[in-house]
Amino acid sequence: MMGSIYLWLKFIHVLAVLTFFMSHGTSIVFAFRLKREKDLTRIQALFDMSGQMWLVMILSLLLILVVGVVITFMGDWWSRGWVWASLVLTLGITIWMFVLGQGTYHPMRRAFGLSYMHRGQEMPAV
Repeated sequence: MMGSIYLWLKFIHVLAVLTFFMSHGTSIVFAFRLKREKDLTRIQALFDMSGQMWLVMILSLLLILVVGVVITFMGDWWSRGWVWASLVLTLGITIWMFVLGQGTYHPMRRAFGLSYMHRGQEMPAV
């Protein structure tokens, strides 16, 4: 029975990784398209598209982390270096990207007349 749960959790972990990659792809397309776009309506649509996928991306990332930690306990892998390297890289890159995105895209949202986050609170569109 325990092996069956372990296999399902591994499946969920891999599915969450694939979901994260697909939803993060939207942000990548957004970043490249935003550099070339001149039309305000299209820019606002790009921000809207990216914002809609943000929740999917964050939830899949949380699922990756939670299920990854659970299967690491189940497999008794905490003594393996790759587990720690994976965890440190995932958390480090996530924090770095959050800071980078917050400093870049939140002011841009404000400049384009969209709602934006400021000190943890959503500010209305101007």
